[in-house]
Amino acid sequence: MKKILSLLLVFTVCTLTGFTQEEQPKTIDINGTEYVKFDPSDSFMVKVKNGLRARKALIKLRTHPRMILEKEQYNHYKSLLESLEQRDDFMVKDCVTIKLKSGLTWNLMDEPPTKPSMLGFKLLTENGRNKTEVIEYMKYLQFCYKWKENGEMPTDMVDKFNRYYKVICGNETCLDMFFEVKFKDDNTTEITDKSIKISDDFPEGGTGEL
Repeated sequence: MKKILSLLLVFTVCTLTGFTQEEQPKTIDINGTEYVKFDPSDSFMVKVKNGLRARKALIKLRTHPRMILEKEQYNHYKSLLESLEQRDDFMVKDCVTIKLKSGLTWNLMDEPPTKPSMLGFKLLTENGRNKTEVIEYMKYLQFCYKWKENGEMPTDMVDKFNRYYKVICGNETCLDMFFEVKFKDDNTTEITDKSIKISDDFPEGGTGEL
């Protein structure tokens, strides 16, 4: 009986220890900052990317000229679009960036920081840990880890989104719009800063690359 009780006690202690280890993931210190060593599945990383794409679409919708511009500005904007139909030398630049409170920033039109080759080996050395690609990926990994914990985007880790929308006609900027969007305490977003410049005189059309 004593043997059975002893075995049960050992089993219980080991089980509890195992649970404790699972509740406290391993971390690594890089320049005084603790990073969780998180190895997400490919399917989960795709889920994060899809979530960010959806957020990008919402930011673009929220900052659409039709939603933002006053009547006179919007009419001016429509005149610009009509003038562009008569020319072939304009270029549109449109991007949405995200900046985390950790300082990590990337363009949501592009891929987020990717896993560096031989990451495990690089984390073993100080020189490897200090590589920009390693630090950026570890910052992104913390964002993903918190996303998995929360079951949704960790809005408390996001500093802001920026949208840049520019139309260049020939050598002149015909339209230049900037919006800064932040999360509020209730996880909804608000535009916290903006700049809208629409050229009064649209340059004459010419030829060139679209």
